[in-house]
Amino acid sequence: MDIPYTLDDALVAKRGELYAQLWGREPDFICHQTDSAVPHIDVYRFPKTEDESCPMPFRHVYITAGMSDVAMSVPDQFAESVASRIEISAYSDKVIMMQNGKMDFICSILHWMAHHPFRESTFFASSQTFQVGRPIVPDSEMTAYYFAETPIVGADRLFDHTPKAEGFVHLVPISEAERRLAVEAGSKALMELFHKHGVDPDFNLERKSAI
Repeated sequence: MDIPYTLDDALVAKRGELYAQLWGREPDFICHQTDSAVPHIDVYRFPKTEDESCPMPFRHVYITAGMSDVAMSVPDQFAESVASRIEISAYSDKVIMMQNGKMDFICSILHWMAHHPFRESTFFASSQTFQVGRPIVPDSEMTAYYFAETPIVGADRLFDHTPKAEGFVHLVPISEAERRLAVEAGSKALMELFHKHGVDPDFNLERKSAI
């Protein structure tokens, strides 16, 4: 990747401090990138808490750290409406471990997803969908992702606590039928469907498709 890039250790440390301030608790796990892929992206996991003054206290909160250090390849026709430097968030009711029991599955997905725009010279934006083409895990009805706007926390507060980020997308697993609805009828139709069926914006691989 022909992008001038140097890992800024001071920025990495500062970002961690700001994230802890934003979510009102310390992370219980940080998935550190161990290879040399650009940009360097870690994933923070903030646990559930009994302190209801914290944002999203009843969910595990995941957020990437470092994706926004490099601009995505946003086409000129979208430059005014799509942020080129973003981070990705996700909320989950429980921690999902991979089969080896040593790695947080959601951390792994966010890390892979955050590098995808740079590997493929593309971009992510809210209201997009991402087709996996198979169950995300065996026996799950979830076969794709929807990029929502990060819910609950206001955009200004997110930006105040996230150096370099100009935007956020929030990762929500969806079914193929839900993905088709979003593509064919628009994201508003998908949000109305979720509201009707009480579907929370969680990383939930166990729920049934709302269609």
